[in-house]
Amino acid sequence: METIEPATKIIDFIQSSDNRKKMMYTCAGMLYKEGFEELLDSKRDVIGMKSGVYDFTEDRFRMMELDDYITLSTRISFVPLDYNSEATNEVLDLLAKVFSNEDIRRYFMRFISSCLEGRNTNKIFSIWSGSGDNRKTIMVSLIEQVFGDYAIKMPTSLLMEKRPDEGNKLNFSVMKEITGNDSLYVRGLYKEGTIIPQTAKFILIANRIPQMSMFDKAVWSRIRIMPFVSTFVDKIELSHDLLTTHLKDINFSNKIYFFAPVFMKLVIEEYKQYLTYGLEEPNEVKDCTEIICVSNNIFGQFLSANVEKNNKNIVAIKELYDLYKYWSKDMFPIMKVKDISSLRQYLVKNL
Repeated sequence: METIEPATKIIDFIQSSDNRKKMMYTCAGMLYKEGFEELLDSKRDVIGMKSGVYDFTEDRFRMMELDDYITLSTRISFVPLDYNSEATNEVLDLLAKVFSNEDIRRYFMRFISSCLEGRNTNKIFSIWSGSGDNRKTIMVSLIEQVFGDYAIKMPTSLLMEKRPDEGNKLNFSVMKEITGNDSLYVRGLYKEGTIIPQTAKFILIANRIPQMSMFDKAVWSRIRIMPFVSTFVDKIELSHDLLTTHLKDINFSNKIYFFAPVFMKLVIEEYKQYLTYGLEEPNEVKDCTEIICVSNNIFGQFLSANVEKNNKNIVAIKELYDLYKYWSKDMFPIMKVKDISSLRQYLVKNL
């Protein structure tokens, strides 16, 4: 009876909208915390999951605490890793088929594990490339399911050169900005602009890698090509390379939801290796990146084929550009010849 009477008074009190407003105002004053919004999702070594968080500083899954200030979540449960389970074996089998090269497979997992930290320590812009049905889309779907709120799809147009005469080319200045560890100026909808730390890693999925709007050594030092060379087919033929050709599992897309917790635990385990050994690229990744880098460096190809650098002779930029125009039309007849200002800018930046 003693409990019911105060409760009844409270119920009667909150029936009034004015009283409810007074209560909310009082609670807001009592609970106010200076800089609360800046604290949200600011811990870079804690990731939200169902029923708790994974704390990488302590290397354990734990219950969420008030001072974690987490609003994001992977939306998947944390599960212990069981290498004998069917789900684990299916995920490992997929990885072995998509990346038949063990070094590339290890690099892929280590790169994904590096995404668990809330920073882009390596300043990498990863490009996943390969033509045909090679499971890029499946891997993207799996990663989206694993990272939940922490993974966002962006329009590719945000990375492209805006001028229509440039064609489908990546904007090098945008790439340089987003791959640095510097802060970014952003403005939310109906909000004032603010400065935020750059914590994201960017991945471009492309069958064909777009050219850069301009060659820049600083940008190319950050690009890494992830080669997807396997092919998944409906029927294996005698002419197929059995090392890189595999039968499709038409039901795999339906299993991604169930495989996500397993893949996350594999990624967490690999993260420990990443912390110890870092993100060292295998030769296959270096070679693929170098090939694409050279193909984008038209001025570099021209200078390598036509100019010998020494400290005695001087060539005028106009004379050099005339030679470049002749060479470019001969070597790349369908490619638009770059203007003299682009050549001058290249020489200043790269020589």
